[in-house]
Amino acid sequence: MCLAPTQTHQPIAIPSRQQVRQDATELLDSFMAIEADTNCPGLMQAGFDMPAIRARVKQLSNTVRAYCREAFIRYQHPTSAAEALHAATVAHAYFVATYQTPERAVAIAQLRLTEDALHLLIGQRVRYPSRSMEGGQTIGTVLDTYDAGDIRVDTDGVIGWQECELVA
Repeated sequence: MCLAPTQTHQPIAIPSRQQVRQDATELLDSFMAIEADTNCPGLMQAGFDMPAIRARVKQLSNTVRAYCREAFIRYQHPTSAAEALHAATVAHAYFVATYQTPERAVAIAQLRLTEDALHLLIGQRVRYPSRSMEGGQTIGTVLDTYDAGDIRVDTDGVIGWQECELVA
């Protein structure tokens, strides 16, 4: 976004990682409902309020895209593991929010850039859902990062960065 010399940039609040994930999940679920309704008309008779879903998608995707753009300014070059994780979460939400829009190519590039910063997680302790105990949590140390946002931890091998939270 280019700002003319006479314009001032009004910062937009960037929500927590948890809220960003909730927004992305709601958008993804709504996009799937819209696709299903498009491919199989009649979902409205099945109890889905498709006009309300479409209106919510429009409103939420605009909100997500706005705070994501703000985050890209703020986290252009993450300097900590927490910033890198937050930036990657925001980029993923942007990717979801740009579904079937011309901005999708920008979202893919932004996601790749933020995933490159995930190397800041190496050596950090993270908590993620246990693979052996339903509802449990596992804590491990990040050993390496890979393309597409995968990370390797000492406890379970390769996991997705979306699953983990930093441990203090």
